[in-house]
Amino acid sequence: MSNSSNSPISDNIFLSSFKPPLWLFLFGFTLYLQTLNYGFSPLDDNYLYLDKLRWFMNIGNLPELFVTSIAGFYRPVLFMTFFPDAIFGSGSALPFHLTNLCLHVASSILLYYFLQQLNITKFVAFCMSLLFIAHPINIQTVAWIPGRNDMLLAILTMSAFIFFFKYLKTQNYIFFIAHLLTYLFALLTKENAIVIPFLVIGLINFTKLSSQAKIQKSIYVIWGVLTGVWFFFQRSLVNEYAVTDFSHLPTSFYHFISAWIFNSGKLIFPVYQAILPTSSDTPVLPFLIMVIVFIMVVLYLGLSNKRLFYFGLFWCGTFLLIPTIWSSIDKIGEYYEHRLYLPLIGFLIMVSSISLQKIPVKLRTLLPLSLLFIVLFAFSYKIDRRSHLYVDKLTFAEACVKESPNHARSYKLLGTALSELGRHSEAIQNFDISIEMYPKDEDTYYNRGSSYFILGNFSEAIQDYSRAIQIKPVHFAAYNNRGIVYGNMGEIEKAESDFNFVISQDPTNDKAYNNKGLNYYRIGKLPEALDCFSNAIKFNDNLEYAFNNRGQIYLDLDQLELAINDFNQAIQLNFSYLSPFIGRAKVYKKLKLDDLAQKDIDYIKQLQPDLSLDVFFGPDDKIKE
Repeated sequence: MSNSSNSPISDNIFLSSFKPPLWLFLFGFTLYLQTLNYGFSPLDDNYLYLDKLRWFMNIGNLPELFVTSIAGFYRPVLFMTFFPDAIFGSGSALPFHLTNLCLHVASSILLYYFLQQLNITKFVAFCMSLLFIAHPINIQTVAWIPGRNDMLLAILTMSAFIFFFKYLKTQNYIFFIAHLLTYLFALLTKENAIVIPFLVIGLINFTKLSSQAKIQKSIYVIWGVLTGVWFFFQRSLVNEYAVTDFSHLPTSFYHFISAWIFNSGKLIFPVYQAILPTSSDTPVLPFLIMVIVFIMVVLYLGLSNKRLFYFGLFWCGTFLLIPTIWSSIDKIGEYYEHRLYLPLIGFLIMVSSISLQKIPVKLRTLLPLSLLFIVLFAFSYKIDRRSHLYVDKLTFAEACVKESPNHARSYKLLGTALSELGRHSEAIQNFDISIEMYPKDEDTYYNRGSSYFILGNFSEAIQDYSRAIQIKPVHFAAYNNRGIVYGNMGEIEKAESDFNFVISQDPTNDKAYNNKGLNYYRIGKLPEALDCFSNAIKFNDNLEYAFNNRGQIYLDLDQLELAINDFNQAIQLNFSYLSPFIGRAKVYKKLKLDDLAQKDIDYIKQLQPDLSLDVFFGPDDKIKE
C-alpha cells in the first residue's frame, strides 16, 4: 500500500507536529458552534434521556447501565455519556450539544491518524479529514443529540483498527488487549460494531498491510467468544425490537435498492437531504447519476492503490448494509442520515486512492486544491443553512413535514411539538393526518388522546387511549391516562380497573400507584390513597407528584410536620412545580408562620403572576399579595 504523492503545501506551515489536529479542531468548532444554542428535538430525545433526566443526574446509577436496557436498547457506552451532560447541565441542552460537537471533532482528528496508518500521506489524510468534518451528511449526527451513537462507534472502530495495526507491527499483546477492549466498547455502543472483525480481516486480505499481517487462529476464537458473550447479554436484556414486516419482501427489496442508491449518492454529494429520509420522498435518479459519474471518473483517472480502494469500498458497503436492510424491513422505513457517518469514512478511503496521473502536471496541484476549497466552501455554507433545522422541536418537526410529506411520522412529530407548546387543536389536525397515513401506530393515538384530554374532550380521549391499547395491549401509559380520564368523568371503578391492570403487569409502576392514589383521594379514601402514594415514592423517590400528593393528604389529616417534609421534597425535585409551594404555604399559614408563607406566595406569583390565591385560600383567609 503506497501513496507517494507529495504535499503541495509545506509541512512546516500546515502539517507539522500538532498543527493538523489544531486546524481540524478550529475548523470543526467554527462550523458547528451555532449548535451549542440549540434545544432538544421531538425525535427520540424523550425516551432516550429526557424522561430519565433525574436518573442520569445520579452517577450512582451508572453500573446499572450494564445490566439493563433503556428504551429498547442495550447500549451502555452511549448512555454513559448522558451522565455528565445531565449532571453539569441540570436539564439544559447545552452540554448535550457540546459533547456531540467535541465527539465529531475528535472523530475527525482520529481519522487523520487512522488514514496515515493505511500509509496515506499526511497531506491526503488531512484533506480527507477536512472533507469528513465538513461533509453535510454529518449534520444530523452532530446537531441531533441521539446521533452521537455513530460518532462514538466511529471513534471506537478506528481505535480498534489502530491498536490492531500496532499489535501486528510490534506483536505486543498490550495493543491486542487494547484492541479487544475498544471492540467490546464498540459493541456496547451500537450493534453495527459486530462487523469490525470482518473489516480487520478484509483489511489484511485487501491491502497486505505488512509482512507480519497474519491473523492467528486464536484471535478468531477470542473475537468469537467476545461477540458471543455480548450477543447473549444483548438478547437477554432487550425485550423491544423494531417493528419489522417480512410479508412484502419484493417491496422491501425495492426500498433496499432505492435506499442503497440514494445513500451512496449522498456520500458523493449530499442533495435532497432530509431529517426523516424515506424511499417514497427521496428521488433516486439524481443519485443514480451521481454514482454513475463517480464510477466513470474512477475508471478514467484510474487508481493509485487498487487494494486500498477495494478496502474502502468494503468498509463503506459493510457499514451501509446492516442499517439499510433493517430500515427496509422496518415498517417505519426511515433511512437516517446519521447512519452514513461510518460509511463516509470508507468512501473517503476510496477517494484517497484515486490517481491524479492523468491530470496535466501544471494542474496536478492547482486543480485538486481549487476543487477542495470550492467543495469545502459549499459544504460549509450548507452546514450553516441546514443545521438550523435542528434548533428546536417545532422547527425540527416542520422540516420533517416539508422534506418528507408522505411520511406519517413527520405529522406525528409535528403534532407532538405543537402539543408541547399548548397548541392542541393544531396538534390534533396533524395527528389526524398521521393516523390516516398509518393507522397502526399506537403512540399517535395516545398523543392525540392526550390532546383531547387537555381540551376537555373526554370521550374522544377515551376512544384514542382504547385504540392505543388495542394495538399494544401493554401500553401502560395509555392505561394510566385512560384511568385518569375515567376518574375525571366520575367513573371510579373503570379508573381503578385500569390502574390495577398496570400494577398487575408492572408491580413497580410508580405512576399507576400515584394515579390510583388520586382516584382514592377523589372519593375520600385517604388511608388507601396514602398507601398508594407511599408505594409510588417507594418505587421512584424522584416522583415529585407523589410527594406533593402525599403531602396534601398529611395536610388534610393535620399531620403538618409530615406534610411539610413531603412538600419540601417535592420542591427540591422540581422548583417550577407550584402545587407543593401552595401546600407548604397553607402549612405555614396553619402554623402562624406568615413570613415563610409569604415567601412561598411571592415565589408563586413570580412564576405565575396571573394566579389568583382566592382559589387556594379563599377570600376570607387570604395571605396578602
